Amino acid sequence: MYAGLPPELVQGPFAKPSEHKVYMRLSTNAGNILPDVVSP
Repeated sequence: MYAGLPPELVQGPFAKPSEHKVYMRLSTNAGNILPDVVSP
């Protein structure tokens, strides 16, 4: 986390400068926005 964050953001894991491991899934859509239904 960065030093010098605004006071309203300096809470919990952001309370002091540090580094954390992150597991992240990044997903993008194919360009067509489709409904959330499954076709038979």
